[in-house]
Amino acid sequence: MVEAAREPMRRVIEASRAEPGCHAYSYAEDVAEPGLFRVMEMWDDREALAAHFQTGHMREWQTRRTELGFYDRDLTLCDLTARADQI
Repeated sequence: MVEAAREPMRRVIEASRAEPGCHAYSYAEDVAEPGLFRVMEMWDDREALAAHFQTGHMREWQTRRTELGFYDRDLTLCDLTARADQI
């Protein structure tokens, strides 16, 4: 199903990159584990990220990825605004 997912992934990447507050948005397939995709996103703040999940293209992708059998997700959120003395 990976080949069938490539075009919908491309559409969601393009639409997400055009959103306010989005600085980076990309998918990369792991060479050692074909079919494993790593998604990297960079947003102005959590509000921009929350708005991203409410967009039409994300709702469409959430439905489409389920249809394609993309179920497992492991998310890590990194806040890069913390000062060094707060870490």
